[in-house]
Amino acid sequence: MQHFTKLLILTILAGNLAHPSQAEETGTLQVIIDDKSYDMRLVPGQSDWSGAGFVSVNMYAVPIDEELRKSVRNFNLSFEIVSGEAGNAEAMVTTVDDSGAARFRGTAEDGDWIIALDSMENQTDELVLEGQFDGMVGHTENFRDIDFGNPMTLEGSFTVTLDKL
Repeated sequence: MQHFTKLLILTILAGNLAHPSQAEETGTLQVIIDDKSYDMRLVPGQSDWSGAGFVSVNMYAVPIDEELRKSVRNFNLSFEIVSGEAGNAEAMVTTVDDSGAARFRGTAEDGDWIIALDSMENQTDELVLEGQFDGMVGHTENFRDIDFGNPMTLEGSFTVTLDKL
């Protein structure tokens, strides 16, 4: 029996070494969509960063309040950081109303997205960021074609810790 117990413990330890646990991304975003404020949290495993010469950042968040998820399902903000400056931003938001879910998207080129970093700390496998964002999103069915006939304005701030991809 002792041999079996030792073998089981070694198997569990070996499995944990082969698949190390990852730290969870943490952070909050305040997103103002057409003058309505939403406090959001990062979704662990869906937000990260990568890169060496430049950094690519992705934040995927959902409203903290379950009731608010009935009107805004999720928010995604991604951008690149080069020499401490953020650029090439893109944002997506999914809203829900009586007619169903609708997707909206905007990029630096067509949605005038601006990211302002207040602080950035790169800790080898973690990236700690604080900043603000501002831009517009338009309705999209396929994420390629964006209709800015009736755009939504988005602005807000973030304080996040992201794991390296």
